[in-house]
Amino acid sequence: MTPTRLARRTHRPRPRRSARRGAGGALRRLVTGAAAATVMAAGLVATGATSATGATSATGAVADTVSYDPAASWDQSPAPYLGWSSWSMQATRRAGVNPNGSYSWLTEDNIIKQADYMAAHLKQYGYDYINIDAGWWRTWNWTPVYDEHGRPAVWQPRMPSGMAYIVNYIHSLGLKVGIYMPAGLETGKEGDTVATGQDLTKTVAGAPQCTLADVIYPDKRLTNGWQSAYAIDYTDSDGCGQAYTNSIVDLFQSWGGVDLLKVDGVGPGSGHTDITGTNSRYDNRAEIADYDRAFQATGRHVEIQVSWSVSQNYIQDWQTYADSWRTGFDVECYCNDLTTWSTASNRLDNVLQWAKYAGPTTGWNNLDSLEVGSGALDGLTDTERKTVMNLWSVAAAPLYLGDDLTQLDSYGLSLITNRDVLAVDQDPLGGTLQQVSKVGSTYVVARPLSNGDVAVGFFNLGDSASSIATTVTDAASAAGVTMPKRKAYGVTDLWSHATAQTTGQLSEAIPAHGSALFRISGSAGAVSDDASAALNVSGADTTLQPGGSTTVSLALTNTSNIALTSVALQLPAPDGWQVSQLTGPSSATLKPAGGQATATYRVTAPAATVPISTATLTAQASYTGHGTTQTTTAPLTLRVVSPLAATYRTANTSGADAVFGQLGSDLAISAAGVNVGPATGGAGGTTPAGDAYGAIYLPGGLGSTGTLTATVTSQGGGSTGKAGIMARNVMSASGTPVGVALYVNNGRAVLVYNNTASGGTAYTTRIANGSLAYSVQLKLVRTGSTYVGSYSTGGAWTTVGTVTANGQASTQDAGVFQSSGLASTPALASFTGLAASA
Repeated sequence: MTPTRLARRTHRPRPRRSARRGAGGALRRLVTGAAAATVMAAGLVATGATSATGATSATGAVADTVSYDPAASWDQSPAPYLGWSSWSMQATRRAGVNPNGSYSWLTEDNIIKQADYMAAHLKQYGYDYINIDAGWWRTWNWTPVYDEHGRPAVWQPRMPSGMAYIVNYIHSLGLKVGIYMPAGLETGKEGDTVATGQDLTKTVAGAPQCTLADVIYPDKRLTNGWQSAYAIDYTDSDGCGQAYTNSIVDLFQSWGGVDLLKVDGVGPGSGHTDITGTNSRYDNRAEIADYDRAFQATGRHVEIQVSWSVSQNYIQDWQTYADSWRTGFDVECYCNDLTTWSTASNRLDNVLQWAKYAGPTTGWNNLDSLEVGSGALDGLTDTERKTVMNLWSVAAAPLYLGDDLTQLDSYGLSLITNRDVLAVDQDPLGGTLQQVSKVGSTYVVARPLSNGDVAVGFFNLGDSASSIATTVTDAASAAGVTMPKRKAYGVTDLWSHATAQTTGQLSEAIPAHGSALFRISGSAGAVSDDASAALNVSGADTTLQPGGSTTVSLALTNTSNIALTSVALQLPAPDGWQVSQLTGPSSATLKPAGGQATATYRVTAPAATVPISTATLTAQASYTGHGTTQTTTAPLTLRVVSPLAATYRTANTSGADAVFGQLGSDLAISAAGVNVGPATGGAGGTTPAGDAYGAIYLPGGLGSTGTLTATVTSQGGGSTGKAGIMARNVMSASGTPVGVALYVNNGRAVLVYNNTASGGTAYTTRIANGSLAYSVQLKLVRTGSTYVGSYSTGGAWTTVGTVTANGQASTQDAGVFQSSGLASTPALASFTGLAASA
């Protein structure tokens, strides 16, 4: 099945866009006066007084008009769009990528190169959007440029041929154009790059009776996620708010028409979920509705994408006036790569919470850019790149690539052009993704497909390999599909394209950060002659001390309707480990549908070289069915932990299991935890303020005048993980005053503290701009309630900040801590040289 764009349907029930033909069949803009304000969904009100082409009327009467009706059918997105966007390349800090300063990668030359590549290599797979993100109206130093009507104006050095040339060139290739706008009317004062800001005496294009001052509220209230723009007043009877929106659409039309608009910083959301009282300035729903109205009147389908991390509480408005909505914060890490594993993988939980709102009659959950095309730049391993592709596809998310398309590697190209995987993303049913099961860091998810099949995804977000299993019955039931009763079902691996049969069980060995994507079919013709078997491996104990032993059991179960012969089981020993067989295998021939062979082994760990280490034993099985010999594997991860000395204590406030180890002066912690410190992204952020960590500490180790030091030698939590030092009254009691914590996160040194006696976290500073590399030595110096935090990478000490923390005890627990950035998935951090003075 070729995942091409699907034909527009005309029978959608959702309350979306529509248009009627006026006299002569021409589509015209609705023009209304103040007395004809349109009442929209959720109590929103918008008025209009201009046409898309600039025609205006003081009375709101224009001949040959068409009415705007949000109950739309013709102007919808029956499948998530496929394309490319510029922001990830603009946002990376990789040397040489943005040669003229931050975000300078966006140029006419680069845009044309992306369009040429897409037309030649990706268009045939359904990719057809070229999205031009923020900065097209800004100088290299991010100074905004406006036209005589207060609209963003293309900055000529970025786009020397002009936007009309670029738009028409992209359209000439049979591709579509996306453009970016922030919510609101920009002030022009960002970073004081324009001292006077916007000239509010300018008149609106096509509506000379309106000045920019008339467009906004008299008190000049600020809006959007960065408070960089004036909120547009759509409640004023003069209609100037909608006139300005119309003028923006007119600008796009003058270029030749755009096909997608990303409106960024949209609230409710984007860090501002509270829109009560004075916070109503962060409510941009009327603006999105007016863009919808203005685009519809052009007769051109334009995808409207609202961003970033909009509030789920207002999903009906996003469904009514937009085609997709961002469900979380940026996927970009704003570091030397495009993204990180933790930033990309945490979208699985997020999309499961949003899944029920997506579909062809509502719109699509947008997971942000797809960073899988270039192993040299993505910041992900090949295994992780495949997992991200699987996640975005099984979630039916828009697939817009973030890499420089001209630099795609062969593996990245194979990921984004797999027609079987794209067919799942583009499936016309747009069925809801459901969680089948979750065990620790492993997930099974399922989604119904239009032909009655079920797409099943296995995801292992953990740091160790794992076998993941489900049944046809469980997957189909979760997806809401009634499978016919069969002796065997067809299962297709959408990456190897191999199809096997199963009598009901589906099992796969999944590496750390890995995934698999299957298609289960109940069709009689889908059953293959290839046999299948599930190999299970388990240990009596999975955490050992150095030199300790455990018993490991293997079981191979025939999951096909074919007899299996020549069964063999093996458990090879990793380097330094000892493995001896105790029993089995119990059988060399397995009956159809459930026959089983077993074996047991004694496994002994080596001496320790680090405080906490892991080793993966890979059990192996081979068997023959219908004359074809096949092999399968299953992993078992064993952990070796050197115990702590009696002088240390441990604390775990993460809500998940934690492990602590020591070898000489080296310490290690494997702990989960969403956050330590303030909310990520500000108030209303998707990662709330948190106090979840694992810690190794010295009870009462820091006095009222004293010093706490340690070196962070590694931290496995990615961009959301935190590892560092902490001093607090009671280390094991989350929710009590945090005291002071100094940690390394995403290449930065960060100092957070509690500034009240009863709780609550304050943020003070972070430095190093994402450039710190391990090892990083950290130091807290306490003098009464004053704490000075510093870091060093081997040379002089750099001060991070000085804070005053109230309510701290005269002596405090002091130690090292790790928070992985995820609620239940641990990460390993290592430290050395912990010392504190009381």
